[in-house]
Amino acid sequence: DSVELALEKDHLVDASDVTLSCTDAVVTLRGGIPTGRQKLLAECDVWYINGVRDVVNELLPVDPA
Repeated sequence: DSVELALEKDHLVDASDVTLSCTDAVVTLRGGIPTGRQKLLAECDVWYINGVRDVVNELLPVDPA
């Protein structure tokens, strides 16, 4: 899937705990992510995918302690 590939290729985003779903070209991101900055970057990565109409970002920044 192109969305998963985009997240995997971004070395600035640790998407190991991210789950995603796509319905009618709307991508929903869920799960934990290390920082708020990575949350934003993950959303930007998804927007670069051709055909995406909307991104619902439900990622929660978590303390990587």
